[in-house]
Amino acid sequence: MIRLDLYLIGYRKYEFEEDKKVILENIFLRANKSIKIRENYFYLREDQRSKIEALTRGRVKLTASELLGFGGFLYRNRKRYGVICAMIISFIFLFLSSMLVYDVRIEGDGEFDRDKIIEELSESGLSVGSFWWKVDKSKIEVDMLSKSDDIAWININRRGSVAYVNVVTMYSPPPAEEETGYSNIVAKVDCVIEEINVERGVAVVKVGDTVKAGDLLVSGIISNENTTVFTHAKGEVVGRVSDKISVVIEDEKTLTKYENPKLYSIKLNIFNFSINIFKSYRHFGEECDIIEDEVVYVSERGKRLPFSFTLTYKKSVYSEDIKLSDEQMVKEAAKESSKLLEERLKNATLLKIHTEGEFRDSSYCMNTYFLLSESVGVDLKFDFSGN
Repeated sequence: MIRLDLYLIGYRKYEFEEDKKVILENIFLRANKSIKIRENYFYLREDQRSKIEALTRGRVKLTASELLGFGGFLYRNRKRYGVICAMIISFIFLFLSSMLVYDVRIEGDGEFDRDKIIEELSESGLSVGSFWWKVDKSKIEVDMLSKSDDIAWININRRGSVAYVNVVTMYSPPPAEEETGYSNIVAKVDCVIEEINVERGVAVVKVGDTVKAGDLLVSGIISNENTTVFTHAKGEVVGRVSDKISVVIEDEKTLTKYENPKLYSIKLNIFNFSINIFKSYRHFGEECDIIEDEVVYVSERGKRLPFSFTLTYKKSVYSEDIKLSDEQMVKEAAKESSKLLEERLKNATLLKIHTEGEFRDSSYCMNTYFLLSESVGVDLKFDFSGN
């Protein structure tokens, strides 16, 4: 690997005959020159060229390469003023970018809205593109704590050019559901009662009773010999429910198809600025989907570089009518039935299931009959005026 000083100043590769290696080592040793000699070549910094060539002249024949490294690049392009100017501008940009905030990364415990915190940090003086020497971390931390109701603690650290913001959010217990007024618990569907758990109120049915939708299950009116109390009935009633799902699949289906995505535009993003560097004027039709893909670059140390590209693709959309075979219709119906059944059983336990299907003139109908166990009670409020 070439040393950094060789690369920056410029160096040449010198080759010689292998049988001259010992002679060359003795010359460098007597001259107190620390030069690493390989099998039949060595590298030499350009500013040492004249001294070494004077020492070896007439004793060892050396063959020198062209000037290599960054110094060689500058020498070869010394009359190409545009290249030199571009390099100077690039060095200035790199120097300035080292003083800028490349990225703001939010870390911490608890649930928090990252976008909201990024926005609040920006208002306080910390955002991508800010100058580090203008960022007063202590002041920003105090400002964030004073104006945010969600943050209990915040700490800002700089690692390279990235701002790492650690936050701890306030713990807010979920608000208790406020129960107001009076209510009964009634059945939402026809069912057979399997289980009754009453926390408040009086059960008016027992296990094994058959009830219809709207029938009273738990009363919010509690009466005895001396008094009557009105309350908000609370509890759970589990019932055995019979239900069915019907799916009809027609023998003709319209499919939505897409062409392969085509590149529409390229945008260069540098900190908070964006520049369009490419745009296609190809006609994509009246209907098309837009896909955006951001390409970011990360250094070997894991730092995100201060620029990225946004690639925008467009793909045209068109419709195609197809005819389904009997087998395809059955598969489509089974797939849709499974999806609906999964949704229906989210908060229930399946006890029994039976499926039937039949072909009609231009469709296929699948009926799924099932028995399940689920919570069947719903609140029904009532008013009491006291008159």
